[in-house]
Amino acid sequence: MIHRSIGPFCFVVATLVASSAEAAPAVAMPAQHRELLRQHCFSCHDADTQEGTVRLDDLPLEINDVKTAERWQKVLNVLNAGEMPPAKEPQPEPAIKADFLDALATTMVAARRSLADQGGLVTMRRLNRREYANTLRELLGVEINVAELPADTSSSSFDTVGANLFMSGNQFEQYRSLGREALDEAFERRAVGGPPVPTLRYEAETAMRELMKNHFDAVDAQARAERWIAAVEAAAARPENAATVARLRATAKSDAEFRRSWREIAGAPAPEDYGFRTVEENSDKANRAATYATDYFAPYRAYYQALPHLDSGIYLTTNDLTANVSTTLWNWRPGRYVVRVRAGATSDAPPERRFIEFGTRPRAGKALRTYEVTGTIDAPQTIEIPFTFTRKHTDSQDRTVFIREKGTNDHYEQARIVFDTGKKKTGFGPPVAIWVDWLEVERLPDDGPLPPALAALAIPLDDGVKDKTGKLVPHVIPMADIRAAIGRFCVEAFRGSAAAPAFVDR
Repeated sequence: MIHRSIGPFCFVVATLVASSAEAAPAVAMPAQHRELLRQHCFSCHDADTQEGTVRLDDLPLEINDVKTAERWQKVLNVLNAGEMPPAKEPQPEPAIKADFLDALATTMVAARRSLADQGGLVTMRRLNRREYANTLRELLGVEINVAELPADTSSSSFDTVGANLFMSGNQFEQYRSLGREALDEAFERRAVGGPPVPTLRYEAETAMRELMKNHFDAVDAQARAERWIAAVEAAAARPENAATVARLRATAKSDAEFRRSWREIAGAPAPEDYGFRTVEENSDKANRAATYATDYFAPYRAYYQALPHLDSGIYLTTNDLTANVSTTLWNWRPGRYVVRVRAGATSDAPPERRFIEFGTRPRAGKALRTYEVTGTIDAPQTIEIPFTFTRKHTDSQDRTVFIREKGTNDHYEQARIVFDTGKKKTGFGPPVAIWVDWLEVERLPDDGPLPPALAALAIPLDDGVKDKTGKLVPHVIPMADIRAAIGRFCVEAFRGSAAAPAFVDR
């Protein structure tokens, strides 16, 4: 694959390369504003006095290096804060000071831009996180998480100080690894991946049918558990088991614990005979199943099942009831997607409960975005949520998107608090607030212009084409064409400068 050939030098292209671009125009503070410094600052901050080790009489108006920019930044900070001139000293006229601060603020913005991009004529240093992320995005059209790169520590407000941006062998490998990841991401997103992926529609009542199935299964398990308990109690009542039963009840702390010793009671049936077959202690399964109708959530289940509109959607609940909407997207290529959800709030939902959260990894994932639900059940709204799949979304949890009510499942303990608080108020749990009709996922086509570095390659971006039998036929690209493609890539990455032949050879 050609992008594996490009990978080793992508890091170098994006970090330590000089170019022949023209230098940026000089940035300077307008000369007329030096008068304010002369009148109000030089008496304490000249060559002889230098109070606070600050000297301003030799401060250049032209800002062409980071050190000068830092000195002007300190001037801007103390004047904005009103710390200088001191209160006992004469103060500049408000209009003159305002003009000075406005000019200096504008100049500092231009200085930041100039010092951050010197047309490629930079000191040998690594790019900081911001610069590297921007470079990869401009060259390849992908967003890469650069948080694992070294921190851009600095004692000043600038993150381009060369002394802080040194390079070690480990850091070199980190940058190169991210460069390869960016290339893989870019090629996979642009490669031909077969027919277009159809839009996926997930009807929310599907989740309701699953919930109801679980409910009816639990009701059936309760009936089977009650029959097993009756059979165990009947065996325990036999005269020949009296001594054994007395010994077991003397140590058992509950009826459930007593039944856990069913094996010692002659004639007592196994819970497996009543359908409780797992790898765990099945008497525990039967004992728990017997309490389903009287457990903590029973009142809420009764309340929920009596709600209207369950034939066409579901109401979002806390995680303890698991009535949240999620769907798993198998075999979908990296790229841009839009997730749509059609939802409405109940008529009595308070304003603070009219919000939904969107994210991935429903079991443990944090919300990525939050949206207000302004529609109603009778007139639902469709909320569109932009989302990007990357190669990092590898397993089923990464590729499972969810919709839930805001604040109901930041953590499993939070979900329990929400439910407990609601139950204290209502006797059954928190009333529902948001109804969901369906969730839809659509992949957006990558039909825009190619990012400049990929366009410069001018060769196929996938591994090959499939023949009539479906077999992949690899592209055959002459080595001379590959070398020329890498050379064009370098020109784009080097901002117009050609790479040395030896560099391309490597």
